[in-house]
Amino acid sequence: MRGEVLVTIIRWINDPDPNVPQIFYLHGKAGKGKSAIAHTIVLWCKNTGILGSCFCFAHNRQTEHLE
Repeated sequence: MRGEVLVTIIRWINDPDPNVPQIFYLHGKAGKGKSAIAHTIVLWCKNTGILGSCFCFAHNRQTEHLE
């Protein structure tokens, strides 16, 4: 399954259609590998020279403010 998700995201990144959404929302239950997938994609982007980013958050850290 993880491989299928990675292929889906890479196809989305490389899709030339201007109407493709600019944000890919990766979601699911805790512990299912979302962060690992996101970090794998970010590393792939870095290695291929593509600009990309990853934003992760945790509900149990809502009061934490980082500057």
